[in-house]
Amino acid sequence: MNATFLMEEQRLKESNSLMTSTEPNWEAIRQQLTSALGHDLDETAWQALSALSPEIAAELTWRVEDLRPQVPVRGTIYFRPIRSLSADVPDTCSLCGDPLPAVGRFRCDPCAIAAQLMLGQPIQLAWLTVQQRHTSPLPKGGEVETKVD
Repeated sequence: MNATFLMEEQRLKESNSLMTSTEPNWEAIRQQLTSALGHDLDETAWQALSALSPEIAAELTWRVEDLRPQVPVRGTIYFRPIRSLSADVPDTCSLCGDPLPAVGRFRCDPCAIAAQLMLGQPIQLAWLTVQQRHTSPLPKGGEVETKVD
């Protein structure tokens, strides 16, 4: 087994340990994200993140940890892959290799959110696909509102 595979396996175990069988441990997720970012999350960002499914929220920490060293103090920011990727596989995230949620996207939802966090941008969840909204667990304590055009 290579070192990258072992690190991926450890990260998956840590992500899964953030959730119990019925309720995610949101405080642990927030603490890990704060540690990975190197600063506290503002309330607006945290409210947006806590509306995510627990699976996506738990996937953010390792992505932020891998993207953080790629952000220079000044100059151009170009995010390189954070997982070992074979060739350019169509319909997969350019950073982690996970399947893309929609045609025309080049990052999966967790990588897009992690990049927004790293760049200090507001968290935008409006682009989550309708299919994902219906297949992902509802945000804690509420319903997902979808518009039909």
